[in-house]
Amino acid sequence: MCGIAGFARPELGGVQQATLQRMAAALRHRGPDGHGYFIGRRVGFAHTRLSIIDIAGGAQPLGNEDGSVVITYNGEVYNYRELREELLARGHHFRTQSDTEVLVHAYEQWGEAMLPRLNGQFAFAIYDQRNDSVLLARDRFGVRPLFYALRGGTLYFASEVKALLATGEVDAQPDLHGLHEVFTFWAARPPRTPFAGVYSLEPGCFATWRLGRLRSRR
Repeated sequence: MCGIAGFARPELGGVQQATLQRMAAALRHRGPDGHGYFIGRRVGFAHTRLSIIDIAGGAQPLGNEDGSVVITYNGEVYNYRELREELLARGHHFRTQSDTEVLVHAYEQWGEAMLPRLNGQFAFAIYDQRNDSVLLARDRFGVRPLFYALRGGTLYFASEVKALLATGEVDAQPDLHGLHEVFTFWAARPPRTPFAGVYSLEPGCFATWRLGRLRSRR
């Protein structure tokens, strides 16, 4: 269990490390072994790590060779060794033994078409600096959580809602329909949550953000 969080703004600049630090602090219990940050032109990522695979070399956020693709990731991809061998055969170079880096190069090779190839439980965000887009994805059964909000074109995402609220830019307003579902079904049904304007990415779905617009697909 790790914690992922971040935001993407439609305007250049405006990525404050202090905001990322507050988001990470809200998720510290998910990743007691370390934390890291990425600050880009429009996008900031935070990660709190529970070290399991490649303890020495798998720190996040993690990028490809030239830093054009960056990921923050929670989960485990069970077939990452097979995917790694396929990617090596296609000319990709690895500097770690982590499944995280496999996801980075898989995105380089296949883009969104990487997702059907993954066998595992995961929630991640990938920033593609080549076109200023962010890809959010969640495993087929929704084992790993991923919440998001869109405010004025800015995308906020995190493993838990409390990290969204820690930004100071996402208000904790109730969604009465979501609360009704909590008391009826024990939980709000995705994409609804008990918070107005805060959503859970549905299991087996992904979403792409670019310049203030978000598109979700199954």
